[in-house]
Order: sequence, then C-alpha cells, then structure tokens
Amino acid sequence: MSQAVIARVQWIEFLYIRRAIFSVVIANGTSVPFFNNIIWK
Repeated sequence: MSQAVIARVQWIEFLYIRRAIFSVVIANGTSVPFFNNIIWK
C-alpha cells in the first residue's frame, strides 16, 4: 500500500513540474514571435 502512495505522490509531483515548465514556455512564447509562429501553424 505504501508503494502505491509513493508512486502517486511522485506522479503528482511530476505533473506539477511539467505544468510549471509548460506555463513558463507559454509565457515566454507570447513574447517571442518564433513561438507564436509555431503555435499558429
């Protein structure tokens, strides 16, 4: 049971980190025309 809890916590942390990185990329992308071109294509 404890292994399942540990795995779940690690998964949640993984998603949280990925969401934080993604939000930073989007925030930077709005000010960089190169990223805007990729998003709109």
